[in-house]
Amino acid sequence: MVSDLKQTIENAKREALMTTEIIGRIEARQRNSVEPKESRRSISVALATLVKAHESFAENVERSLREGNRQFQAELSTAVQLLSGAIKNLGDVIDDFSPRR
Repeated sequence: MVSDLKQTIENAKREALMTTEIIGRIEARQRNSVEPKESRRSISVALATLVKAHESFAENVERSLREGNRQFQAELSTAVQLLSGAIKNLGDVIDDFSPRR
């Protein structure tokens, strides 16, 4: 689960870096008086990239959380079963030591 979260964070960092680079290129083009039509196209590309990065990040976070929750529920179920068995055994031991009437 931790490795999944680390991978998700690494993906987000890479995508954020790509987004920063794209925005930097757009700003450079705008400073160089790029044709407005070209600027709009660059902004559209940058926005599409941002949307894709956000969707990818959200999917990875959701997947990591679902897997973490699944693992937690499995461990919790096992712990409850073990505790239930221990309580039953304790009851049996107490019954064995109780004076019989």
